[in-house]
Amino acid sequence: MEWLKTIGVAGFMFFLLKGLAWLLVFWLISRGIIRRRQLAMWKLKLRKALGLRRQKANVKENHGAANPLPPSNTPTSP
Repeated sequence: MEWLKTIGVAGFMFFLLKGLAWLLVFWLISRGIIRRRQLAMWKLKLRKALGLRRQKANVKENHGAANPLPPSNTPTSP
């Protein structure tokens, strides 16, 4: 049972550090130290290096709108 505690502590530390890193990134962006475009370029380079591809969203006729408006020529019920 001791190994389970070790894994739990390691998992907690991992997610704590990951969360703090994201907070630091957003803080640096808000201060203008890191530009959003620069961050996007870093992400693109990392994706290319790891061989990852961005998946396309499944977009339907309504162009991805969650609640599309009805056509203007059809009456709406009250």
